[in-house]
Amino acid sequence: MANPQQGESYGILPPKQPMVAKVTTGTQRAARLAVVLCVLVVAVIVFLAVRDRYQKPIKLYYKALEAQNADKMCMAFPAWLVDADVSEDSMTIHTMCASMISTVRANFGDGCNVDMDYAGKTAIEESYLAKLEEGICKQYQVEVDISEGWQVKLDVVYSYVNPMNGAGGENAISMTEYARVYKIDGKWYLLDVPGSQS
Repeated sequence: MANPQQGESYGILPPKQPMVAKVTTGTQRAARLAVVLCVLVVAVIVFLAVRDRYQKPIKLYYKALEAQNADKMCMAFPAWLVDADVSEDSMTIHTMCASMISTVRANFGDGCNVDMDYAGKTAIEESYLAKLEEGICKQYQVEVDISEGWQVKLDVVYSYVNPMNGAGGENAISMTEYARVYKIDGKWYLLDVPGSQS
């Protein structure tokens, strides 16, 4: 029987490479760390940008309410809903938004400031989303995919100048309001105006 070392010398087994320790320089370590940090920063930015997308139509709605601009408020709703023909006893989205502006103006005056903050959210059940898709298809003849929905609790502060106050002091009324937002065909929208009822 041949000695294994004897076989190596005849080329039967590949010769062993001498072991060499790999040396990493400080510059290489710094470059690797910089790459890892960049990847982490980009991942966090993308996560934060995508995570709170549901808030976009709510922010748009309340900013437009403060500006008393019904056309801008309508941008928080899907175009097929804004443009929908409604029966005589129903209100269009534009009419509902204009009505909300009139209500705020009547209660707080033209110079009312509206500050809104998020107080919590609850997921809307998938079974409800499926029924909503069916209802939209039946009523508006539009097929949509509603993949997600949230009922969002809001803390809303309406601040205004009270004309009865001789010093011109500002009054504020805090309200809890609720908005339902839906991810429809990949984008977030309101389907009705936010209000004080959940």
